[in-house]
Amino acid sequence: MLPLAACPRPDEKIVIAPEPAPPKDPQLIELGVSLSKATLEADQPQEVFARLRVSGKQFEGHGRPRVNLALALDVSGSMQGEALDDAKDAALAMVDALEEGDQLAIVVFGGKAEQVFASQPINPATRATAKSAIAEVEAKGTTDMLNGMAIALGAVQNGYSAEGVNRIVLLSDGVPNVVSGIEGYADQARNSGVSITALGLGLEFDETLLTMISQRSGGRYHYLESSDEAVAVFNDELLHMERSIARSTSLSMRAGPGVEILEVVGHPGAAQATQATVSLGDIADDEVRDVIVRLRAPAHLAGSHAEILDAFLNFEDVAVGASWLTREAYLSATVGEEVDTEQREAAQAVELAAARAIAAAAIVEVAAFARDGRTAEAMSRLGVARERAAKDAERFDDEALRELVAEMKRLHETWPKQPPAIATDGKGGPVSVLDGVQREPDMPDARPSSAPVPAAQPDPQTMRRSHAKALETLR
Repeated sequence: MLPLAACPRPDEKIVIAPEPAPPKDPQLIELGVSLSKATLEADQPQEVFARLRVSGKQFEGHGRPRVNLALALDVSGSMQGEALDDAKDAALAMVDALEEGDQLAIVVFGGKAEQVFASQPINPATRATAKSAIAEVEAKGTTDMLNGMAIALGAVQNGYSAEGVNRIVLLSDGVPNVVSGIEGYADQARNSGVSITALGLGLEFDETLLTMISQRSGGRYHYLESSDEAVAVFNDELLHMERSIARSTSLSMRAGPGVEILEVVGHPGAAQATQATVSLGDIADDEVRDVIVRLRAPAHLAGSHAEILDAFLNFEDVAVGASWLTREAYLSATVGEEVDTEQREAAQAVELAAARAIAAAAIVEVAAFARDGRTAEAMSRLGVARERAAKDAERFDDEALRELVAEMKRLHETWPKQPPAIATDGKGGPVSVLDGVQREPDMPDARPSSAPVPAAQPDPQTMRRSHAKALETLR
């Protein structure tokens, strides 16, 4: 009989190794809140702005997180020629920049969407195969972005990295065949811990749609003025992934008693009366993200303390693997009390941040109105926003606001003038109305009101450039 070597002796103690302790919170992410008024006015309701600041500390002690990436490239007919060549060069550069062990999938969408390189780890052999797949791509067909997003999302979900960064990089130069359903995929990506970087190229793409995709998923948006910028932007995105210390970052707010959340500036639809949620996606080390919230506070008695807002930041640590972490911050204000210079300056800094965000959000809104053909609303919104931003730029003596005013001016100057339609003067006589000014019907630019009036559009490149700069301010 063989001895049972694995059996302990009766007098031998059995030692069970303890489970390793989970990594401690590295305290790399901070959440701060501040108000645009050092003290509230007594006995009256009032509007105030809150700034919620998410800060990532510089951190050199962790290795580069694993990257799980899907490239989703528009290869529709409009990409033929230089645009596709530059997109290929950018994709090849990103493949070269990935490290062994990173996960990659390549999806193309034109008349149909397909995965030309299935999600798999990068090694010398698969890197060569991925580059060959990119080289063979041809431009043809329309723009099946919907199914391209679906395939890319499925690829990233299948290769999901619990410790790394999961991302889709989407590049398109056109308007998709089907828009319905794209918003749902952006939400599904966010809920899966996947953010989408959206890159718009050329003059025909829908910047409002790409912005929505990036915002709802917690990703970033870039406008490529020319296709040869794609390599630099792809490299910038990869660098941001490599420096990520938090992912799936979500900022939620809860209003205090009687307080109403009117809007989260630059994030339409995020505010729901007494609560709001904004997805911020990945946060890199040394990165700062500001979220500006417009609130209405109820009347309070002098000498009291008003409860304004509770804020909660939830994120997954990817620096040391400390799993899901939370930051909390609570905002209150004194009512009718004297404040010192330091408090006034702190409040003014929030006012300035709010003014910049409001001006930037107005440009984004004007772009959306223009794309929908709501020309009158777009021009009206632009005029009001420009006047307000100009006053704020003078009040704060702020160069960033002056630049936003200059963008608004450029937009106004490039908006084509449109012949007015003929209306009646209430007595049966026709008059023409343009910008509130009545004109006689025999003027050369007058025409009957029954004639179709085409929607005037600003210069596409100017609009997209202004839109992109505004989003940089809101980021």
